[in-house]
Amino acid sequence: MTSKVISLISQLLKAINETPLDDLDSLIDEIISLITLDHSLFQNTEEQEYFNHLFLTVVAILKQSGALDEDETTLEYDKITELLDVMISISTYEQILNLISFDTLLQALDSQIPELQVLAMKILSKASPPDILANTPVINKLIFLLVNVSNVRVTNEIEISLDVLLRGELIIRRLLSQENLQVIDDAFQSAEGNNAVIVSRMLNLVLLLLEHTKTRDEIEDSVTPLLNKLIPTTAEDMDEMQLINLLQFYVDALSLIDGSLTDKAWLLDMFKPYIVSLISVYKSDLDKFDFIEGSIAELYSKISMVSLEFLSQLDSQFIHIGKAPTSLLLSSISPAYLSAHHPTLLSKLRITLNAIPVYRNLIRDNACFQLIKPSLNSKDILKQSYLEYIAIVESLSRYQPVFLLTELPQVMTKLLDGEAVTEEECFELRKRTLMNLNGLSDERLNVWKGKVQHEWNLLVNGAGRNIAEVAVFDSSM
Repeated sequence: MTSKVISLISQLLKAINETPLDDLDSLIDEIISLITLDHSLFQNTEEQEYFNHLFLTVVAILKQSGALDEDETTLEYDKITELLDVMISISTYEQILNLISFDTLLQALDSQIPELQVLAMKILSKASPPDILANTPVINKLIFLLVNVSNVRVTNEIEISLDVLLRGELIIRRLLSQENLQVIDDAFQSAEGNNAVIVSRMLNLVLLLLEHTKTRDEIEDSVTPLLNKLIPTTAEDMDEMQLINLLQFYVDALSLIDGSLTDKAWLLDMFKPYIVSLISVYKSDLDKFDFIEGSIAELYSKISMVSLEFLSQLDSQFIHIGKAPTSLLLSSISPAYLSAHHPTLLSKLRITLNAIPVYRNLIRDNACFQLIKPSLNSKDILKQSYLEYIAIVESLSRYQPVFLLTELPQVMTKLLDGEAVTEEECFELRKRTLMNLNGLSDERLNVWKGKVQHEWNLLVNGAGRNIAEVAVFDSSM
């Protein structure tokens, strides 16, 4: 393959001077394909020389076309940039900077051509360590582009690049410099109230900062004024999309507490006042925001995973689960909170169509399970449609298999009766149920062992051995 790609590069380098570029698309595509398939190409000196020659030639073509001029808005050679993109993907930052100047990268960032801006960012994000860019204009330019360009591909690439570069502590300081904060402030001023896009981008930027900072002190003084600007304090100042974006922002921010390798518990304390303010705005105009109940429930769910104490505060002040329980809330919030704060409510639950997601949530927690166990009977479970039936049985097989095997024989019989299940979701739930049961010890399966193994083998292999039918009747139901 190496000799082939070198031969093709030689052909291309020769043809570039003799043939219009538009006529070379198939040759360029073949080179791109080979490089994509084998990233180990160009390892020895001869191969690297061909690679370098081609790289420099492509950059020269772009310069000669005027693509790097600040007033140029169109790209003449799309295929050339595709080739450059794949060449960048297999190169290090140092290799590229040995071929082109840093100023050329800055020119590409300043150009009006999205494809070149994206390529420049892909190169810059390879800088190792990222802090070598801290004393350059790169971060300032990225922030300027983030709040000023409309091209989605460019803004997406900016966020990808910042996610990499913010691993450098000096980069974080540069981003939070007064100069960059002023750029953001100017963007808000010029937007004249129509700043939903900028708000969304800034929230994503704050999330990146939160992910890469280790302590509250590193970020609070700079981020708090920005958050105050981003977060409306009254229903009149907030539209539906703003509220949805903010709810998702808080869910993502609180997710960092769970997923962080460093202690980020301080995030909750930092955001508590903002969350309380947001929920207060939501509650002040339920008619306006009634369609985002699911997003609110997702936020409560995330809070319940990181702080039962804070959820209790919100419950007393805003949610009032005991007075107005909804299936959405009861199926979202941590069962540990519900068993500790609303045991009476749980003990009164009954299996209905709308309650199935609730039961699936509660079965996960043993304390909750003890409260709802009296309502888990074969009669009510078997009344449900097959999807609801198999959904609750799957949860029981995963979290409370002994109860399923010993207390719900009619439910087990339906599971193992060999009924053909073709609907995809039902099939997958039944498959997971049988897999859960098949993984239990022979002692636990007891009389169900043969039939469970038979159905599992039939499901997996399409065949099973003949066994005596298991027929157990629940005479107590």
